[in-house]
Amino acid sequence: MSELMIGLVVAAICLLAISGVLAGDQHAWLNVYGRVYGDVATGADGARRRFDALVHQASKANSLVDSAGAWLEAQYFSGETVSTVDRYARFYVSGGNLTVDYGPVNPRTTDTTQVLCGNVTSCLFLRTGDSAQMLLTVSDGSHSTATTASAVMHVR
Repeated sequence: MSELMIGLVVAAICLLAISGVLAGDQHAWLNVYGRVYGDVATGADGARRRFDALVHQASKANSLVDSAGAWLEAQYFSGETVSTVDRYARFYVSGGNLTVDYGPVNPRTTDTTQVLCGNVTSCLFLRTGDSAQMLLTVSDGSHSTATTASAVMHVR
């Protein structure tokens, strides 16, 4: 009878150890899933994609960057057959949101304002040669991600 009790105690200890390991693995998996598919990661990735798409359309001769890196204005061609820059997109951070204003270059007005992502803790815009960069950090308090976007502008 005592051998049976010892066997049950050993089996119970083994089951407790295995369940502890499985619970830890589940917690780690949820943490990684939140980092990859959470609002912070998807917001930063969406902002990076939009930045790349707009800057790639921009004219290198007509695009501007703030000397402190607080904003970037990409002036671009609205279509393939358009011969002069006729639209702009201005990226900046306002109230913790990465925001972009769209509008015509002449007359200078803002047609649309779009929030690309929230929870922005830092954002720096740079211009080097024919390309523009955005160094973006987004955090919700528990998860943080840093994204770098870089796109080459049109020559014309």
